[in-house]
Amino acid sequence: AAPAVSSTNANSSVPVFASARSSVPRSLTGTPGNPALPDVILGGYRSVDLANRVVEMLKRRGVCIVKAGADQTFQRALNIESNLLWSTSAFGDAQKGSPMVPGSDEIRYSKRDDKVVWLTSDFLDKNAKKCRALKVLDGQLGDFGNGINYALEK
Repeated sequence: AAPAVSSTNANSSVPVFASARSSVPRSLTGTPGNPALPDVILGGYRSVDLANRVVEMLKRRGVCIVKAGADQTFQRALNIESNLLWSTSAFGDAQKGSPMVPGSDEIRYSKRDDKVVWLTSDFLDKNAKKCRALKVLDGQLGDFGNGINYALEK
């Protein structure tokens, strides 16, 4: 990365400040400026196309702003299903796995203080009526993630 302040030559004591990128507004007051507009808005369709757009933006600018774009009806269904799964104790203790020693195949698991539900195919089969929207979301996120992985490998 380029230094923020440099000297024009060894004999000069006047600093030269790197110019800020024009696309990034700076605030002298410490109050944030306007939020950046999203480059990609995720929706329930074209996950692979959106993944390709994200990768192209990353190649071009090195950063991509992604906004979740699920409609309110879908969000409400996800909320209801999540609360139902929570109330029926489907969520379990979250665990973090780390190797016993670096490079080891032996894994030590430690509990975290949050709860999770793993949307495995077995879980989804057993709880099909409780998690229809979650299954759709899981598929959308999977398609998007696989699309990004595929586009990055090109």
